[in-house]
Amino acid sequence: MNEKIKNDKIKKNIFNLILLIIAVAANCLGSFIARNISLPLYLDSVLTIGVTAIGGLWWGIACAVLSNVTLYLFDYSMLPFTLCHVLTAVCAWLTFRRAEKPFQMQSFLWAGLWCGLTNAVTGNLISDFVFSAATGVDNIDNAVRAIYIATGNLRVAIYLGGLITNLVDKFISATVSFLLFKLIYKSSSAKSSAR
Repeated sequence: MNEKIKNDKIKKNIFNLILLIIAVAANCLGSFIARNISLPLYLDSVLTIGVTAIGGLWWGIACAVLSNVTLYLFDYSMLPFTLCHVLTAVCAWLTFRRAEKPFQMQSFLWAGLWCGLTNAVTGNLISDFVFSAATGVDNIDNAVRAIYIATGNLRVAIYLGGLITNLVDKFISATVSFLLFKLIYKSSSAKSSAR
């Protein structure tokens, strides 16, 4: 019996490691796509919520840190924004701790809302105080400039732009993560019923 529990834990960790690698690649690809087709989104955490739902807090944080560091190495992010990405994993984990299993779409959307709000506040503060509102991410900076032209107030533009882009970004991430979760959940349910 003890051997079976040990083997199950090893299989689960191998599965989570494979999922982590896929998620980091998807997060980097999402960021690359968003930047190269000039979407005013980040899409750098498109599967972080899913990894957190499936693997738990530490797998989610590992996904967040590895994704952001990889993006930094390829000049698609700056290291201070790793904090935003880690908050995505933490907020998702806190949401899923209270949610009924198996998780439903509403749990993912709540996670997206909390992640979007915390990312907006943290990202806006980093953007404003560390980078003087110029993050070097043209698609995001352009959105802030457009709001600035409309409002004439840079602080309003930074914080409103950050709020809108982060909420939309995290709702997309929550939706994609839910689809991944359902795919894995259906696959594991089918395997269990086949036994």
